Amino acid sequence: MKLQPSNSSHFFIKKYIENNDSKNININGIDYSKSLIIFNEVQNLEINDIYELSCEHLDALLAKKPEVVLIGTGSKQVFLHPKIYSKFINQGIGVEFMTNSAACRTYNVLLSEDRKAALILIL
Repeated sequence: MKLQPSNSSHFFIKKYIENNDSKNININGIDYSKSLIIFNEVQNLEINDIYELSCEHLDALLAKKPEVVLIGTGSKQVFLHPKIYSKFINQGIGVEFMTNSAACRTYNVLLSEDRKAALILIL
């Protein structure tokens, strides 16, 4: 397994910090404090709660055909309505719901394996 990024276009997570009043993620040296989608680029996601995530938020990501999508649901793991994740399953795209910290760690591992992984992170 490679321990260093092989491609500078990857968006590796350097740190994720969560405390009572704020959440912050550092991707390739840049800090973010709002929800985002990472796949070939970092995009803002204008939601503040996992239950605001809708099928419409996912359409552009699904069109890019990631291999797997990790959805960081906050400090607690939450599973969304099946209509959300059935969009992934119907296209043969893996989807996992996990806490933000677990999603960040897993995302970096998948990138180090050169997998086509996407991350949705609710901050």
